[in-house]
This record gives sequence, C-alpha cells and structure tokens, in this order.
Amino acid sequence: MEFLSPLAFAGALALGVPLVIHLLSSREAVVVKVGSIKFLEKSDAVTSRRPKLTELPLLCLRLALLLALTLLIAEPILNRLEKSSGVVGWVLISADVKNRVVDKWFYQTLDSLKAAGYEVRLLANGFPETNLDDTTRIETTNVWSLLKEADAQLPKNASLWLFTSGRLVQLSGERPTLRHHVVWKTAPIDEEKKWIQSARIVGQDSVLVTSGESNLRYVRWITSFQSEAEARAQGFPLLAQEPPKRTLIFYDNNRKTDARYVEQGLRAVASVLRKKLDIVSQSSKELPQSASLIFWLSDKDVPKSLVKSGQDGASIIFDAKGDGEATNGFFKTQTGDVVAFSKYVPLKSRGTPVWRDEFGRSMLEGETRDSVTQYFFYSRFAPSWSEFVSTPAFPEWLSSIIQPAITVDLQNDLRHASDFQRLPKRDSLGANNSDETVSPQPNNSEAMSLQLPLWIFATILFIIERIMSQRQFL
Repeated sequence: MEFLSPLAFAGALALGVPLVIHLLSSREAVVVKVGSIKFLEKSDAVTSRRPKLTELPLLCLRLALLLALTLLIAEPILNRLEKSSGVVGWVLISADVKNRVVDKWFYQTLDSLKAAGYEVRLLANGFPETNLDDTTRIETTNVWSLLKEADAQLPKNASLWLFTSGRLVQLSGERPTLRHHVVWKTAPIDEEKKWIQSARIVGQDSVLVTSGESNLRYVRWITSFQSEAEARAQGFPLLAQEPPKRTLIFYDNNRKTDARYVEQGLRAVASVLRKKLDIVSQSSKELPQSASLIFWLSDKDVPKSLVKSGQDGASIIFDAKGDGEATNGFFKTQTGDVVAFSKYVPLKSRGTPVWRDEFGRSMLEGETRDSVTQYFFYSRFAPSWSEFVSTPAFPEWLSSIIQPAITVDLQNDLRHASDFQRLPKRDSLGANNSDETVSPQPNNSEAMSLQLPLWIFATILFIIERIMSQRQFL
C-alpha cells in the first residue's frame, strides 16, 4: 500500500480532540428525593480529582471516524500484481538504422533486451520480426504514426524500445500520446549529402545552378552561375528559361509613393534573382489587368473576376484601407528584423498571422484559396506609415513572394530532430518517454484506489456515532 499524500497524516493530531472532550465532560449529579434523612448515617465526603473517561464505546467510534478521514486525505492506493501477458515488450528498429553499421552500444543493448525476452521487430507496417542479418529492405516512413499503432497493439503491461536515426523527416502529423512505457534511443547517421537541385537558363549563355548540402544540423542552398557549355559538360539537366512573370501594381492617387517603393523593390530583387518581371503600374482610375502577382494598393474592392482569372500559384497583396490610427510600435518579421511603424489599421482577422506587433496584433496575415495566396498587410508601404520599405526585411519578403522557398527532397534531408521535437506526449498514466537507460523488466502491477471503501466506512461510522450520541441524552 502507498499513499499519494503522506503529509496528510499530520491530521492524526486531531485524534486528541475527542480525548480532551471526553475528559472534560462531566454529567450533573442525579438528585433523589427522600421523605426524611433521620435514619441516614453520616459519612466522610470523598472527592476524586483524577479525570475519568466516560462513554468509551462512543469515544472509540469518534477516534475511528477521525482516523478514516485522515486516511481519505492521504489517498491510499493498493498495488496489485497482475498476470503477465507473456510479452515482455518490443524492440522496434527503423530501417535506416538496421541497414547501416552503428556503434557498439547498439549491439550490446540489443543483446541484453533479447535476453530479457523482448521481441525484435522492424519499425514498419505490420511490425515484422527481424534480425540484423535479415537483408529485407523496408523503409520507415512516419515514426509517430507507427509508434501510435504499436502502442495500440502491445499488451497493457509491455514495454517499448525504439532505435531510430532520429531524422526530422521521419516525424510528421500529430505528436502521439502513448500509454506504454517507452525508451527511445537514437543512432544518428553522421554523413553529409550534396546534390544538384536545379539548373535553369536565366539569360544568354547563363545558367543558374542551385545545389544543396545536408547533414545532421542543417540543409542549405548554394547558388552559382555557369555558362551553358559548362553546365552541359557536367551533365546537368537544364530547365528552360522562365517566361516573364506578369506583375500588377494597382494604386489609388494617395498611394503613388507606396507604388513607387514597391516597383523599385521588385525590380531590384528580380535583378538579383535573375528573374524576369513584366511590371505594370496602374492607377485605380483604369481597369485592372490580370496578372500572376498583384499588389492591390487601393481602397476599392478587388474584382472577383480578377482573382478567378489568376494563374495557379498567383499571389495578391493587400495593404490597409482607410486613414489608419496614429500609433508608435514595432513588429518582428520571420527573419528576425524589427520594423517600426507609426500608423496601423485594426481589421478583423482574414488569415493566418505571419507577423505580429509587440501587443500581439497581426501586422501581416496570409491565406491560400483556390491556388491563390492572399496577404493582408495592416499598414502601408509609404515611409510615413512604416519603416518597412527601408529595412532589409522588405527585399527579403519580396524575394519570398517572387521565388518561393525550395522544398528539399525527403531522401536528401539528413537533419536530426532534438528530444523536444521527437518525444511523444505523456498520457495520464505517466508513460516514460525519456531517452534514459532503464531496466528492461516491465512493471506488472496495477494501482487500485481505496478512496471508495474508506468513504463507505467513514459514512457508516458517522451514522453509528450520531445514533449513540442521541441515545446518551435520552
């Protein structure tokens, strides 16, 4: 038996209260009326000053009731041993660890677990039994989903050991909550991979080559320019030059300055990225033209036909409507740049927050509908509204719109997940998901609370105590 709140036994001091009450209580003497005291003999009066306990059964009941209440507060639990299901646990090994030579500790730990009765299985669909000599190649896809499936299949008191490379790409979806005791060991594959992501013609006899590098810590991209002859000599598959990207800047007359800053920023970024932009600036007095990139700097509503006519992957950027509130604040971009602003237009949220100010208000929101990405900027691009256009954050943001981030192929991403990113959640039973070495023997005990029996016992004692107390005064 164990107690969840052993400090509650300090309440046992209350057992002295009934003792004091019974010692101090004294019943009045009984008066007996007689006709005459003529024949009564005199005797010496005897006075006893020693306290005497009265109503011993009632005293014992009250002491037992207080003791039961103390035990209730201490929350006792009874550990009962359960029959073993015959399965000590599973050792799940991911394919990328099994197919490669790892450190000596891996083999030593695996041998000790096998000797303790664990079943060695492959971390893959169906969890087939395996050994290190098995040459079957089955790839491990999503560790979290497989771990959740194994947690559902294992008997209640079995344990689970995992050996994976800890690659970040093997974790996707929702982090699982497990009921089993889990020990997760990682055997990182320390290697570096380099590859050519793309080689695109960007001009006359000019090829933009994007290469990637990946290791345990990062994935990074390196761009370089080569002549077309050099690129072909190295066997790069050349991509055709992209057609100019049609870009529309639609502005009201009071936003001419905003439009000029946006246009100059776009031209500068396109020059660095070797991208061709067909930029058209239109006053709101004209009919807007269709484009794949639109900066809508106007209080007018954007025509629905203009959005529908946009190509897949089109983007529309809206600035704030109205005069705005005069305020002093700053917001932080995703690149870490801090930008001050002096005017802000509070509007109802229209997308997912991308940037926030120091008060948590959205400064930039984005959403994608029908293959069209919309951004909502709650200030403007003029310097009188914010310092955004004069900071490095402005061209970086334009670059992310003109040229979206490169997606790394899963086979090339060797980044290692930290414990915080990797470990599953703990369930209400306190499953241990740490990476520490523990005994391979599972715990076959089940805790049973004694709260209900104690409540019933205390209630019965209270009823009996009340009945005896009432009879005492009858």
